[in-house]
Amino acid sequence: MTTIHDPSSPVAREVLSNERLLWQGRPGQGIRFSPADVMMIPFSLLWGGFAFFWEFGVLTDLCFDITNPFAALPVSFFALWGIPFCLVGLYMIIGRFFYDAFVRAGTFYGVTDQRALVVRGGSVTALNLASLDQVNIRESRSGKGTLTFGPDNAFMPTGMGRGRGQAPVVAFVGIAEVRRVYRLIEEARAALRSGSRF
Repeated sequence: MTTIHDPSSPVAREVLSNERLLWQGRPGQGIRFSPADVMMIPFSLLWGGFAFFWEFGVLTDLCFDITNPFAALPVSFFALWGIPFCLVGLYMIIGRFFYDAFVRAGTFYGVTDQRALVVRGGSVTALNLASLDQVNIRESRSGKGTLTFGPDNAFMPTGMGRGRGQAPVVAFVGIAEVRRVYRLIEEARAALRSGSRF
């Protein structure tokens, strides 16, 4: 966990002059599985398996028909047609885990006495604690967990997910001492509602 006294951190640079930084941290690093993988892994294996089987069959036909250019032409089209589906299958089976790890490696979280911050690359998502409808917590036995701001989506993939037809979901994903951060946010929200200084 990053010390809140580090003025050079990406989160500290986003703190306004009338705010006080209470906590900052980062999501869990490396390959991470989420509840969404209960459905995504079987689906990706089915998709990828079918796409690879299709491409293998078409390429096998192409090898046999290579001496006949008129027969090879439609087979060549189907071989090219299958490539994007194979690439999507590879991404769903394994690529998305590395992309997710890459995104989390550049993500930083922060809580001030007024806002929750998600800093990723050159973008900043800031949520006003006073106007938040709800904060949801999912905690593991190790004490790590996820805080979701707004309606909880258990099948959200990473730090910012989007359900079908829904606005983006903002969350602190896989943070250490999630219960302590949750209480800190709730105390700051209570102070804002009462008009007192936290």
